[in-house]
Amino acid sequence: MPFHFRKPTGEQHPEGKIVPVVTADNQMVADMMIGILKMHHIPCMARAGGMGIAYLGPALQPHDILILESDKARAEEVLKAFSDDEDVQLLWR
Repeated sequence: MPFHFRKPTGEQHPEGKIVPVVTADNQMVADMMIGILKMHHIPCMARAGGMGIAYLGPALQPHDILILESDKARAEEVLKAFSDDEDVQLLWR
């Protein structure tokens, strides 16, 4: 078999567990959130998901913003400061 399945056990990093903090509507919003977090020295990355990823591509799909579990409270604080606007709606994890 050219591939095998792994049980989802939570992704690991040498500095701790990687967890989602928020889900962005699309890649543009995810890139903006990543820029904000990196500006505050919080390491992060995005993971595209959703049912239509193979059909539409990753740009239009929701993206989970992933961070180290130890940075979660600080990341939420930073992102909430930017989400006070009525037009910005975030799906918190």
